Amino acid sequence: KDALYILFPPIFQSILFIVTKYFEKGIYNVSYDIDGKIPYLNIFVIFYIVWYLLLILAPYLIYKYDREKLKEYALTYMLCSFICTFIFIFFPTTINRQQSFDGNSIFDLLVKFIYEKDMPILNCFPSLHALNSMLWIVYIGLNKKYSKFIRIMITVISIGVILSTLFIKQHAVVDVIGSVLVCIITCNLSNVIINKYVEKKTSS
Repeated sequence: KDALYILFPPIFQSILFIVTKYFEKGIYNVSYDIDGKIPYLNIFVIFYIVWYLLLILAPYLIYKYDREKLKEYALTYMLCSFICTFIFIFFPTTINRQQSFDGNSIFDLLVKFIYEKDMPILNCFPSLHALNSMLWIVYIGLNKKYSKFIRIMITVISIGVILSTLFIKQHAVVDVIGSVLVCIITCNLSNVIINKYVEKKTSS
């Protein structure tokens, strides 16, 4: 049962992410001048890729060290998925991803591979990479039940992932800002739902 709380949310999110691309019309470009001033740093692709591993590793850490929070994390994750799906359908976005590659380093090749697989360029706002990373900071990085090493490691990697979305030109600044807003909304909404459930269970 606990495995479902770990595996189902990212699978569900991925399915919704793919399906919504077939319903998007009237796409908005959210690239601004500030995005063009952000340097391209190919080494940050490592953080971008590590995100996929953390989709499973992060909830597993929650399961191992703070099992009571696993259901709350899964609920918050699902709420994020629903809110993002709503945005992707009714406010579809894209960006200007005009990145030229001067060399053929392993990092550039990885970025090229990501670009090729992530076509067409849709579902940019908010950034799921940034949003999930913020959830990991909230549920692990700020949770004193974990060792200092784990908290620092997850926080540093999560911040690296957030920055990677900008440095490898996969997202615009506004996409990250949107992720912050959705994270705040879903965390608070999740707390309200859980508190209501606890109150109802206590009174019954």
